[in-house]
Amino acid sequence: MADQDPRSTYIDYVQNVLGVKSIMRDADDAPSLIQKSLVVRVQNLSSYSEAEKDLLSKMLAALKLDPSVYTVVESGSDEEKTFCANLILDFADERVEASDRVLTYSPRTLGLKPDLKKVAWADLQKIIAAFAAK
Repeated sequence: MADQDPRSTYIDYVQNVLGVKSIMRDADDAPSLIQKSLVVRVQNLSSYSEAEKDLLSKMLAALKLDPSVYTVVESGSDEEKTFCANLILDFADERVEASDRVLTYSPRTLGLKPDLKKVAWADLQKIIAAFAAK
């Protein structure tokens, strides 16, 4: 789970370890990123059925977060690149451990394998705990 944006960590390193006093960049080249506390990435979101979208909505509601602090995007989409987040939640069809984000089963996978819902709930509780700690 990432506590900071990797770019902030890198800039801190460049300034504090390497001693660079300022970093300049042409404003035209700088992408304007939208800062969110949480970015929810969903694998194959554009092909979700109504039932899968409904389950996704319920899972997000279980986080009990104000919708203004997070955004939902399709994994790998151009839209995803416009956001910067303190924390990333990935809903993927297959679960692979990742240290820089919370990764859990997608609603599509949970629809096919309901026995995995306990694992997904435990993963969502990591997000709840991260926001409770703030």
